[in-house]
Parts: sequence; structure tokens; C-alpha cells
Amino acid sequence: MLFYHKYKEKLLQFNAPLLFCTAILSFFASCSSHHKVTKFTSGGNYYYSQQPEGSYRNSGSLRDGTAQRRHYVAIYADAAIRNRNKYGIPAAITLGQGILESAGGTSYLAVNGNNHFGIKASSEWNGSTICKPGERVKYRKYKSVEQCFADHAKFLSRKRYAPLFRLKITDYKGWARQLKACGYATDPAYAEKLIKVIEKYNLHSFDR
Repeated sequence: MLFYHKYKEKLLQFNAPLLFCTAILSFFASCSSHHKVTKFTSGGNYYYSQQPEGSYRNSGSLRDGTAQRRHYVAIYADAAIRNRNKYGIPAAITLGQGILESAGGTSYLAVNGNNHFGIKASSEWNGSTICKPGERVKYRKYKSVEQCFADHAKFLSRKRYAPLFRLKITDYKGWARQLKACGYATDPAYAEKLIKVIEKYNLHSFDR
């Protein structure tokens, strides 16, 4: 931004071509719009609590975060319900975590690998893998989002998360807080963030 303010007047003073000036100034102005991100883990994987919306667009002109997330719900609600009926994971939890951990389906892993929960490719994984740009860590790459949802459900079916299944399928607050209590996430506010997403987009309505 210092460069932007320092050279704005000089670029205009020397009457540089309009398009060139606009492009240069817009570039440096955009540098100030990046969100500060905080790295946490969830289920032993990493996610970013404030990942900028639209970093990896997956829905054409949907740039607004709320619109993108509503679009996410419209597309994946049926898959989350089928997943609940088969594995017992509330659709609200699946959708809420998917929105929270993949920035509404716009994260690099979601767009390029259908991985909405940042699940890593451990030694037991025999499928395809994907790496984030500039990283060596391998993540699971799925053929579909529904396959990702099913794998996430199997992850939560481990003994560590057994207390979850003592809760009612409609108790999304209990599920969110028990996930945190079982060590799913290191973010102290993870449960409340998940509850907020569920309530904002009325995700609990899918489990009534």
C-alpha cells in the first residue's frame, strides 16, 4: 500500500496510458483487501478460520460469501441427507462443517479434489491424492462430493467420536460441542462457529 500511495500521483502526472495506470493502481489497492487468516486443525487436518471468499471460485459469478454458501446448501443438501440416513451423521453437521472448512466449497481442495474437510491421504488411503500449491502434504482426492461426505462420516465413526452417537440427530448444538470436546478441532471457538453457520443457513431444518 505504501507503493500505491507513493506512486499514484507520479503515474498520473506523467500521463501514462489510462489502462496501464488503472491496472497498476488496482493491483496494489487489491493487496490491502486480503484477509488475515488463522491456522487451526480439525480432525487432525488443517483449515483456515477466515479464508477469503472466492479464492478458488466454483460457481461462476457467485462472489458474495452468503450467496455462495446458500448455493452450497442447495447443491449438497440431498447428499448430506442421504449420508445421514446411511451413517447417522446429522445433515446439519455435514453441511455446516463443509461450509466452514471449505469456505462454502471454494477452497483449493474442494474445487480440485472434492475434498471439503481437508482429509489427508494417510497410509490406509488407496485412492487418488492432491497437494495444495507449494505444499508437499498429500490430501485425499475424491471422485465426488458425496464420496467425500461418506469418508467424513466414516472418520467420525471412530471410537474417539463414539459420544456423538449418544446424542439425538436433531441436537446440532450438542454435536457441535461434542466434536470439540472429542478433540476434532483446535480452534477454541470451533463449536460456536459451527453452530452459527448451521443457524444462519437453517441447516438444522434438514434433520427435523
